[in-house]
Amino acid sequence: MTVFVESPWPWIFLGIVAAAVLAAMWVTTRQPGLLWGMVGALMVMVVGVAVERLVVTEQERVEAVMEGIVAALNANDLDRLLNDYIAPDASVTRGRASWALGRIHIQRANYHNLRVTVNRLTSPITATAEFDGGVDFRDRQGEFPYGHYRAHFVVELELRDGRWLVTDHIEYDVFGGQRQEDRF
Repeated sequence: MTVFVESPWPWIFLGIVAAAVLAAMWVTTRQPGLLWGMVGALMVMVVGVAVERLVVTEQERVEAVMEGIVAALNANDLDRLLNDYIAPDASVTRGRASWALGRIHIQRANYHNLRVTVNRLTSPITATAEFDGGVDFRDRQGEFPYGHYRAHFVVELELRDGRWLVTDHIEYDVFGGQRQEDRF
């Protein structure tokens, strides 16, 4: 069950509930063995949280790639974006990134509502990252009358040589329509 290695909250919840039940039982019975049970429940919780932190799942690796992409965008570092995160054969995504970072200076990029789905049945393994993203920017040519861009993104990734790389993306505008110029 990957829920126990992707978030510490199940361990914390179970540890607190078990300790609370054992504490309630101890208050009514005063049996010293229940105190040892509480200590054991809390130790299991600590070990569980430590294991969760040490085990890095593919979903967490994809999330780390998304964080790296945002860091590269915030640094306006096109080379890092293209070389570290986008597959060489992802011409649409590479073209969009090159156009955007050549045209605008990003002041702040972020995302929220990230949902990652990993498909281990494909060869190579693929993943889909779906999220709402936004960029605050300054137009280098002064032609855009606004400095904000918000969209819903669906990003396709592949695990190649131990690295997750973006192979394609789709942008949906705020009204839910697919941006046609992004699908050459």
